[in-house]
Amino acid sequence: MTLDKSVQRLSWQFSRGVSFKPNQNDVDALNTIFEWITSQKEINLLNQQLFAKLYIYQLEQTLRYYDSTVFDAMIQKDLSRILDTPLDAFYQAFHKSLHHNQLKKLKIKDGISLEDIKENYTLEVVKDQLNNMITEAINKFN
Repeated sequence: MTLDKSVQRLSWQFSRGVSFKPNQNDVDALNTIFEWITSQKEINLLNQQLFAKLYIYQLEQTLRYYDSTVFDAMIQKDLSRILDTPLDAFYQAFHKSLHHNQLKKLKIKDGISLEDIKENYTLEVVKDQLNNMITEAINKFN
């Protein structure tokens, strides 16, 4: 039975407004829907492998940081907080970190002034560069 026919079958059964004893067609329809859901979960995981890798990596890092176990609800809350954060906030945080931490090292090494860095590495430039790096990673590893 196809997914559409399965949904139609069960919709018809439940929309009649009367009690019914499920028959084999109803069971087959429900099993078809369950199989589709399982299949979609597998396909979604395959399509999101990069996300899954980074999620597992971040989970491991968070567990180590808090010296905790996966059963600690705080760990999931921390990961949820990160995932709920708007993408633009990550761009801005990276840009700020670039100016205040990483690029100071370049200044010392290459004689570059912080003003030069701030002028040449605006939020827009950094965001474009990050997007390029992300796109390259997606193309390479997906």
